[in-house]
Amino acid sequence: QLMRELRPEVTVSNFVGVTPLGIGAWLRRVPVRVCWYHTVSDSIATDRTSGSRLDGLAIAARRGRKRAVYRLHTDVAAVSQAAAEDYRAIYGSLGPAVTVQHNGVVDLGGTRSVSAADGPVLAIGRLDPSKGHRLLVEAVGLSRSRRRLVICGEGPERPALEQLAAARGVDLEL
Repeated sequence: QLMRELRPEVTVSNFVGVTPLGIGAWLRRVPVRVCWYHTVSDSIATDRTSGSRLDGLAIAARRGRKRAVYRLHTDVAAVSQAAAEDYRAIYGSLGPAVTVQHNGVVDLGGTRSVSAADGPVLAIGRLDPSKGHRLLVEAVGLSRSRRRLVICGEGPERPALEQLAAARGVDLEL
């Protein structure tokens, strides 16, 4: 419903938001769909040893689902070189472009563009300092287009984000 109402031109997703936002953005033909990639081979190994009883078939199914979802994105931002190598080892080189973003800022280097229209920027994630939403508010505040920022999530950083958005003149909807 949000995709239909907001018609974003860019989505950025992380962790559990990768699947619903990735599918929704792909279905609504959002031009730029970025997802963050954190090393998953460790989490898959943990599943095997944590007593969760995931067998080889379940692990293969999980990888297949993730591979399909990642391919719905136009870009993957890996948090380190090791994460980029992990992505390529697990999912191969087919699919979206993988770039390493050490400092947590997506820089597509001019490889993607959005129109000059003032459509909103949409993000999904828990409102927590670790998610980097402050940086997103700062970036929108510095942009020339002054797009509306919509963040779907709840958490302890809500008041701080509202205050920062007001200070930076960002039209923020939480």
